[in-house]
Amino acid sequence: MKYITEKLNFTKQSISEMKKNSDSFYNQIKNRRTVRDFNKETFDINILKKAILAAGTAPNGANLQPWHFVIIKNQNI
Repeated sequence: MKYITEKLNFTKQSISEMKKNSDSFYNQIKNRRTVRDFNKETFDINILKKAILAAGTAPNGANLQPWHFVIIKNQNI
């Protein structure tokens, strides 16, 4: 199975920047909803790739990174 790895650069933030960013992130996350019905509109695949890249930065025990992300383009699956 082919996969892409990418090194993530860390930028140190001040306490005030972290607070501002965490407030912004929380406000976005608290409004999320489950999607059960999808439309056929297309979108920029790079948006999805960036979301997966962000998810891959989540802390994990012993740096095992026990997750796999898959993009399925076939609507029949």
